[in-house]
Amino acid sequence: TYSKTKEIELKLLKDMALTGVVPATAAQVADLGRAREALAAVKADTKALDARIKSLGGVLADLYAGIDLVDSVLEKTLTLDAHHKAPLLADKGAAALEALRAACDEAETHVEGAKWPFPKYREMLFLL
Repeated sequence: TYSKTKEIELKLLKDMALTGVVPATAAQVADLGRAREALAAVKADTKALDARIKSLGGVLADLYAGIDLVDSVLEKTLTLDAHHKAPLLADKGAAALEALRAACDEAETHVEGAKWPFPKYREMLFLL
C-alpha cells in the first residue's frame, strides 16, 4: 500500500543517514579539525578550514533535524489507521523526506569520496 511504501522509504532514508551519511560527515569534520590544528601549530592561516568546519557543522545539524522530522512522522503514524495515515505521509512524510534528502545531498558535496559510503550521483551517472 501507499502508506507502507512511504513508511519503508522514511525508515530506509533515516537508516542510511544514521549509519552512513552522519558518520562520513563527522569523519570529514574530524579530519579537517586535525588539519586545522596542524596549521594552527605552525601559526598558519586557518580561516579557510574554520569556514569549512563551520559549514559542515551546519550540515550535521540539518541531518539531525531531518532525522528528527522523520522520527516525528513515524511516531505519529503509530496511532493512526490506514485512512488517516496516508494523508499524513503524503504531507508531513514527504516534507520530512525532502528535508533529510536535501541534507544528505549537501553532505555529499562536502565529504571526500573515500569517506562517502554510497555511490555519488556523478558516479551513478557515468556508470550508465
